[in-house]
Amino acid sequence: MTQNTSSVLYAVVVGTFQQIEIGAFEKAFINQLQNQYPEVVLVIASAPIPSSKNHPLDVETRRLMLEKEFPNAKIASFKKQISAQATSQALESAIAQAVGESVNRQLFVFKESNNFTQYELPYPFEWVELPEYAPHIIGDADRSQVAYRAGVFQTVRAQYPKVFPTVDVAIVSGDKVLLGRKPQQALFRFIGGFIDPEDDCFEDAAIREAEEETGLKLTKARYIGTAKIDDWRYREEVDKIITSFFVAEYEGGTPTAQDDIEELRWFDIISLTEQDFVEEHRVIFKLWEKKGF
Repeated sequence: MTQNTSSVLYAVVVGTFQQIEIGAFEKAFINQLQNQYPEVVLVIASAPIPSSKNHPLDVETRRLMLEKEFPNAKIASFKKQISAQATSQALESAIAQAVGESVNRQLFVFKESNNFTQYELPYPFEWVELPEYAPHIIGDADRSQVAYRAGVFQTVRAQYPKVFPTVDVAIVSGDKVLLGRKPQQALFRFIGGFIDPEDDCFEDAAIREAEEETGLKLTKARYIGTAKIDDWRYREEVDKIITSFFVAEYEGGTPTAQDDIEELRWFDIISLTEQDFVEEHRVIFKLWEKKGF
């Protein structure tokens, strides 16, 4: 017989839990909820970029930490998405997988210093203010796990800030340019991606990325310039992206959206404005425009 979870009141706590050990404040708060509610669900929120200075611990490490500290709680996880709406849907899906599609719940969100949990949710929730310093309580039996997490923190945070090189390409055919649109976005972008260690040069990387995402045959890429990209995945990170921008001529084939591109569309170059592009690619468009297309 299927249990009717809608009759159970759940306390759902959302946080990144990026800690060497659960702080005394969080322990007391979650333990209090377990005394007040029949069920407690702890939802791990993850950034889109793993193993960064602001988010050093992976999901499984944080899950094990929570399971050890709160063995009677249900554990779920989700990843931040490109928009607030998509992030809310991912959170709702994580809760549904843990407790069922239709439940009564009281939602609490830890207001953490890294501002990762600034969600725009379509239902009521309460902020839980974390103190600036919450002392950690470490027992002898937990020291090996704590040492491991401390090592991860030390290793990741000791790294120098990094710049990730990418390439973006304006695929042109006469007076038109082919642009792509990603899922959960309404505006378009130039085709591109990260450079691979196997690429011999940035020009080859530009052609490879463009051909992989469109299925087209292109001519040799012509270099235009470089720009820092305000990629949404790196806005909370010290690491950043700088792209090299190229123009490549269409040589043959039928445009077919592939990889992480949902739609491809030809645009008249002369009629394009920066408002046609996603925010992070407007700087590239202005660079191209300045060069006279």
